[in-house]
Amino acid sequence: MIEHVRGPDASDRLPAQPRAPPRRDVWHAREPEALFTFTVLTTLPNEVSGTVHDRMPLIVQPKDYARWLDPENEDVADLLAPYPAERMVAYAVNRRVNDPKNDDARLSEPDPA
Repeated sequence: MIEHVRGPDASDRLPAQPRAPPRRDVWHAREPEALFTFTVLTTLPNEVSGTVHDRMPLIVQPKDYARWLDPENEDVADLLAPYPAERMVAYAVNRRVNDPKNDDARLSEPDPA
């Protein structure tokens, strides 16, 4: 997921690649083809994402998947906490990400400039 973030000048929006796993799924209903979907829930930023944005994706730890997905469990408020900053790294990516014609893996590589 490429996110556009604040640069040194608040009006300068820079592309960045947060290093967090994406959340997506495939829905198999009664239709003949699968529907590829994803949802991004956000929460307050941690120390890493807070330097560039006022929110961050909610990341549920694997050990908490069952609790999160249990429709009978309403006690999940503690899972809404920001992901631990010490497990994240953020870096600038090339501005090529701003053009939809560019669609390659290099878009998420660190920008050497």
